[in-house]
Amino acid sequence: MVDKHIIAAIAESGIAADDAQDMAERVFGAVLSSLAAGRTVQIPGVCRLRAPRKPAWVPGTLKRQAVEQRKVGIVHPAIIEKGAPYDVAKPIDPQVSSHAWGQAIRAAAEGQSQ
Repeated sequence: MVDKHIIAAIAESGIAADDAQDMAERVFGAVLSSLAAGRTVQIPGVCRLRAPRKPAWVPGTLKRQAVEQRKVGIVHPAIIEKGAPYDVAKPIDPQVSSHAWGQAIRAAAEGQSQ
């Protein structure tokens, strides 16, 4: 079953909802069969999908049996939205780790308490 928001986005272009459902199922079925065949699938502006064949251990066999499997992985994901930069205030905590910025915060906190 394809997500309802995808069907709604396709239906906004004037295609009937049933036809949109059928179209989306065909597209995702083609993506799945391409990945199962070992091909890479490019989703324009989003990412590239790969499903390499790798061995996996069969549970409960103490690593004496393995199976070949394909697991989908995202390759080269794209940044689809980027916000404006903003400042992040670091907490003033005297129990911060011994990193340099933690020592600086501790020194500043001791200077404020005097």
